[in-house]
Amino acid sequence: MQSPYKDDFRNFGFLSAEADQMRASQRHDLSPKFLELQQHVMNALDVLEVTALEREDEFWWAAIGLWVRTLEACQGAIRLADLGMASSAVSVLRTAYECLFYAAALWRKPERLKDWKEWTEKEQRTQVKGVLKEGKSTFTSIEIENMELLLDSLTDGKKWSAYDAANDSGLLLDYQVSYRGLSLIGAHATAVSVGCYFEKDTEGKTKATIKPDFSQFSFICISVKKCLDIAIERLCESSKVITP
Repeated sequence: MQSPYKDDFRNFGFLSAEADQMRASQRHDLSPKFLELQQHVMNALDVLEVTALEREDEFWWAAIGLWVRTLEACQGAIRLADLGMASSAVSVLRTAYECLFYAAALWRKPERLKDWKEWTEKEQRTQVKGVLKEGKSTFTSIEIENMELLLDSLTDGKKWSAYDAANDSGLLLDYQVSYRGLSLIGAHATAVSVGCYFEKDTEGKTKATIKPDFSQFSFICISVKKCLDIAIERLCESSKVITP
């Protein structure tokens, strides 16, 4: 069914055909950066293809899964930045760095696999406990019983934070500069994350607005490139990792 409204940004925002026509990759001044990132993604995929995937080490496969998430999130950040969705791109890029920290930590310290699993279960326990506390009256007795059984089956292990993973992987500077920086400017609901959504009208009055923002495109490209460079380097290094 065709919409009776004009398919422009005013009516449909980033879901409009007009938004697609405004992409950074279509702009003469920004398209070279987009093409450069395409090359970096291809390099990462090439490294993955030639990596020895016949290994049976559980820690290594866990790290590979996180590494692939890193690569996917980097591409997601590029796609969002290409559309001018800078804040969303920053949030996704932060996920890329987080997955990279854990992947690199597992490769350098395979014994951390146990901590990774326990931390995962700890997060699951926290969620189930929260759901039971805040919404117990909304569930049936069978649903509550199943959640309580799940709660009992989960380990209440220690936390293995992104900071810990960055420390274990030797990437603390990237944690402090990139991860925390991306958290501040877009991934978290901070005061500095909302400035781009306000502007002055012709009368000098402040109004909220949403439109493609390409002012952060170069910064996001640089951050994605750096994340991909580290990811490729650590995947190559991982081929030397042996079972502890």
